[in-house]
Amino acid sequence: MRHHALVIWRVSNTPVELWDGADFPKMIVVPAGEYTMGSPASEPNRQANEGPRHRVRIGYSFAISQYTITMGEYARFVADTHHDVGEACFTIEHGEYRLREGRDWRRVGFTQTGNSPRGCVNRNDAQAYVSWLSKRTSHTYRLLSEAEYEYANRAGSVNANWWGDDIGKNRTVCDGCGSALDNRQLAAVGSFAANAFDLYDTTGNTWSWLSDCWNANYAGAPTDGSANADGDCDLHVMRGGSAHSPAKELRSAARSRHSFSLRNLPVGFRVARTL
Repeated sequence: MRHHALVIWRVSNTPVELWDGADFPKMIVVPAGEYTMGSPASEPNRQANEGPRHRVRIGYSFAISQYTITMGEYARFVADTHHDVGEACFTIEHGEYRLREGRDWRRVGFTQTGNSPRGCVNRNDAQAYVSWLSKRTSHTYRLLSEAEYEYANRAGSVNANWWGDDIGKNRTVCDGCGSALDNRQLAAVGSFAANAFDLYDTTGNTWSWLSDCWNANYAGAPTDGSANADGDCDLHVMRGGSAHSPAKELRSAARSRHSFSLRNLPVGFRVARTL
């Protein structure tokens, strides 16, 4: 097993960063805290599955990858494990969204770089990556819970989006976000501004796989930041919206779900590390 020295540093007035080395994602420490999860009835485009609103107390700090896992980071995992990446992925090409043979995380229909966010991964792929990462670094990496994701995405904001109630222009990539890549392709990670926790791309560009099984509302949901292991576990929660999503699906409280076994171009993931 290869071990990498843990790098920890603080720059004045910025969050703590953790990094296990160049082969691995850079992590940002998110402080413990409390927030109201879900959306108020008055929020435009609110969906019933975003309630009932409830207080969530995350009584621990944890680390989150500063960016969505990239093509370069995922490539190191595949090379090391020979993980089966599949031979088909749902993509949007020539205005048509469908499952295409011969598409996978390397071949998505447009040019990618090592800094492209990793799409065309199902939840099993994401879970295999965090297991590999934990083994390689001797630290506990995992997928985020839904409560952790909304907390980290909001970064103290109570607005519809972490930057405000309006989608604005050129804040991220979506269908109607005012960027040059809207509804066309994914932007390289870090192409837009970070939120108050110094996390990039928590909204738009790619959906993120999470740990929770799907539930149609928050009745009985955990209030301590943990994942909901009850519900429809053939479907898992996704958060954040994507380059092909309408702006209303990018709201901090917006939720979606997907079959854990399907690979879809605008669905990737970021990782958490237990401290």
